[in-house]
Amino acid sequence: MCLDAKKASDIGRIRMIEVRGSDYICPGAQSFFGDRTMTPILSGKAVSMLGDVHALHSWISPKDVARTLVAVVNDPRGWGRAWHLPSNPPRSMTAVVGDLASAAGVKPVK
Repeated sequence: MCLDAKKASDIGRIRMIEVRGSDYICPGAQSFFGDRTMTPILSGKAVSMLGDVHALHSWISPKDVARTLVAVVNDPRGWGRAWHLPSNPPRSMTAVVGDLASAAGVKPVK
């Protein structure tokens, strides 16, 4: 689908951009670290995560994705290109859970 959009953009049929992000971190259900993680952290209970909790990931806020989309779509120099969003240095899910507990002022959880 992206290749078809790129071809249509190259010949001037459409204007397109592609913005690529990594894993999302935000409040709510759409993030690994939303409601299902923060509630146990704040309660001092164990956090259940899916996948390899020690694998490194880059994390980004959906708000940063939106800001980038607005900036790129409003500048014709960005059309017809893929943009990779800047993100933090990679961190494991275990490290992020520890960071969130520390930021919340609670003891680290398992």
